[in-house]
Amino acid sequence: MTKKIGFIGAGNMAQAIFRRLLAQGFVEPGSLYISDALPKLTQRLATELGLRACPNNVSLVQEADVVVLAVKPIYCAGVLREIREALGKKPLLSIVTGWTLDMLQAEISPGAHMLRVMPNTPAILGEGMTLLGATHTLNNEEFAYAQALFACVGDVLLLQDSLFNAATCISGCGPAFLYHVIEALGDAGVMLGLPRDVAYRAAAQTMVGAGKMVLDSSQHPAELKDAVCSPGGTTIKGMIELEKSGVRAAMLDAVSAAYHKTQRVSSQNK
Repeated sequence: MTKKIGFIGAGNMAQAIFRRLLAQGFVEPGSLYISDALPKLTQRLATELGLRACPNNVSLVQEADVVVLAVKPIYCAGVLREIREALGKKPLLSIVTGWTLDMLQAEISPGAHMLRVMPNTPAILGEGMTLLGATHTLNNEEFAYAQALFACVGDVLLLQDSLFNAATCISGCGPAFLYHVIEALGDAGVMLGLPRDVAYRAAAQTMVGAGKMVLDSSQHPAELKDAVCSPGGTTIKGMIELEKSGVRAAMLDAVSAAYHKTQRVSSQNK
């Protein structure tokens, strides 16, 4: 029997997940429920995709077998208190940034079945990176279902809660950082006379290929980089300029800034 999945929140991340689930046939449109603070959004998605738009969060929880919590951190406590009674022991999969399992448990009924999850937007193409909390309160069947659900949208990594925020700032924020790099490479190509679409395609596919080299080989990224840098060649000249410009330090600073912001979100909601 197909489980009915409910998404509280229908923003970009939620859409990336449920659009992929529909594309993969993991869930039928009529078994996918959505609610959002923007009724026009849910109605549009319901019309476009054949989903079930719910008038409020409580009615969604009552209908669904599994609930995905996909709201902004600032609204999380209020939504949890709102659905507490209706949720009971139905599985709750939270993709709320910065909200630890302890924080979720503090706002919900004792004995609730919950899992902390952090996906990323490439999920819509089946190339996502999803973090699952190693500490959770799901039973074995529910956890296996959650793993299967997020395996539909890409790779799945089981992680201790203490490492969650750090990993989120790489996999969750990382796509934006890498889009920035693709845009910069594309601009460089345009500066040298390439059509913009050609420059972006070359940059994006190069990043895809480089990522697969890291994943599929047993080599350290530095080794792969060194293999491209011929003595006295063009690549090493470019690498020197990247080091002079502090690109490595900028990436470290970007991830660090995102991490400290995530930590503040966690501490503010305790």
